[in-house]
Amino acid sequence: MDFYNVTKYPSDIANFYNVTKYPSNIANFYNFTKYTSDIANFFNVTKYPSDIANFYNVTKYPSDIANFYSVTKYPSDIAHFYNVTKYPSDTANFYNIYFSGFVLFNKTVSSEYIYCVTSAFNSAHVRP
Repeated sequence: MDFYNVTKYPSDIANFYNVTKYPSNIANFYNFTKYTSDIANFFNVTKYPSDIANFYNVTKYPSDIANFYSVTKYPSDIAHFYNVTKYPSDTANFYNIYFSGFVLFNKTVSSEYIYCVTSAFNSAHVRP
């Protein structure tokens, strides 16, 4: 599954974040209806880099991160995608998408970023 391929597989992304199918901690975090502003703030790597670093710190939260993102199977993919030090603009702009009918973040994402980010994740997240 091309999980992050927002061009070709938007429904896959929507299904993955279906809050009715996952553990309560994940459901609460990605509950778009109740916590839209929290999600927007969380993924704003320009203003809140420490929040991103803390949440994806697999040392502090090994079980939550491992269960949700399967870091055991795909550690390099996860590291690449969430590398906010090397790719802050790509990470920030990747989340500027229309997502299951919700506009999560600002609408200033450019077609150049969409191409750059989707191209990177198309190759990084193809699963056997």
